[in-house]
Amino acid sequence: MIPPGYAPTAPCASAVIGWSATREATRAAHDALLLLDKGAEVVLLSVEKTPDPGERDYPANDIAAMFSRHGMNATVTHRAPGERRIAEVIEREAFETGASFIATGAFGHSRAYDFVVGTVTHDLIRHAKRPVLFSK
Repeated sequence: MIPPGYAPTAPCASAVIGWSATREATRAAHDALLLLDKGAEVVLLSVEKTPDPGERDYPANDIAAMFSRHGMNATVTHRAPGERRIAEVIEREAFETGASFIATGAFGHSRAYDFVVGTVTHDLIRHAKRPVLFSK
């Protein structure tokens, strides 16, 4: 999805990947890999509680290692949403890091859950200020 009026600068130099331990997020990370240049800066952003320091098998660490094997600089970042919606936190991180685009899983919940709680996907479609790669 490319927002109206968006003027690209360096489309494949960096990305923020909205991370959760789901199939859709893993797919988004691998799809983004195909678009990024060697040496690209990648932020794997988890908007939830920070994992315990002893949690070595946190899946985002494996995805960061995958990006590193492909010659990219990947970091795992955690942000608490606080009063903000998750899409706002993702968009803010992308702005602050100068990301070329956002990649995230799409529609990973049931329709009933989405109706009651809302979705990050819908929020990003409506409010993102930079391109978003959605993967299902």
